[in-house]
This record gives sequence, structure tokens and C-alpha cells, in this order.
Amino acid sequence: MKRGKDLKPRNFPLHTIKNLPQFRNKSHEEIRQYILEKKGVDIGSNFRWNNTLMWILVALVAVAGGIGMIKWWQQRQMKNEM
Repeated sequence: MKRGKDLKPRNFPLHTIKNLPQFRNKSHEEIRQYILEKKGVDIGSNFRWNNTLMWILVALVAVAGGIGMIKWWQQRQMKNEM
């Protein structure tokens, strides 16, 4: 029995591919080229997007936390003045 076409492109994380014997001694660029040719998925650009998205989320959490701390400090100051 043969699988049908995937609805979404598969994710090929480099650290899991490097566990396979045929890829252990290959460079990132060689693995990227192989996956691009065989599967049509560019793993190089995928990692950069995930990394950028992670840093955007970290920055948003830091800003939200900072705003929360400022508001908490202002409320505390208001209570102390009364």
C-alpha cells in the first residue's frame, strides 16, 4: 500500500536527521540540498523563520511583563500614599 500525498509539507528537523546513519557525517548544507531535491522542502529557511518567531514572542512577553510590573508598582505607590 502506498501513502497518499501529504496535505502539509513535512517538518525535517536537522537534529533528528543527523541521528540517521547516512547523515551523521554530512554538513548542514549537504542535508539541506538532499531534502530540497528529494522532498521539495527547504529546511534552511524553515529554521530561520522559527527562530525569528521565537524571538518575537519572547520580546512580546517581556514587554507585557514590563507593562504589568509598571502598573503593579503604580498601584502599590497609590496605596502607600493613601
